[in-house]
Amino acid sequence: MNYNNMDKETLIKIIKEKDEVIESLNKKIDEILHYANVDEVTKVLNRRSGLNVLNTKLEFCRINNESLTLCFIDIDNFKKINDSFGHGEGDKVLQEVSKIFKECIRNTDSVLRMGGDEFIIGFENINKKVPAKYGIEFAVEYMRFTVRKTQSIR
Repeated sequence: MNYNNMDKETLIKIIKEKDEVIESLNKKIDEILHYANVDEVTKVLNRRSGLNVLNTKLEFCRINNESLTLCFIDIDNFKKINDSFGHGEGDKVLQEVSKIFKECIRNTDSVLRMGGDEFIIGFENINKKVPAKYGIEFAVEYMRFTVRKTQSIR
């Protein structure tokens, strides 16, 4: 396109149109990145992006002489839930578990779904006076309470 012979108003109009196209493309990029990095069912990091985040945090902690505590979580008897109630109900359980994990961690910690019913939580620089296990024990007890409460309603 030859801009040399255009008047100021035409140039401004073209620039505004291009800005709108760029803004639209940036929104699409953000959307694509979200779908590429977040597990659709649980809304936590997926395996690929979660492991990348943990590797980055591990390198940061190594350089800064800080700790990174990893908690591997597998939901017991999850296959029975899917087999007995269907995958839709199994997805609801995964969503509730993920929600509880996210509520029980700090902004600096990470939750990722490895696949199926397996999760990893990365706790960055845990204070030695308050071990990470207490946060997880709280989350597990909260889930047991929630499951009991839900079962009693049905």
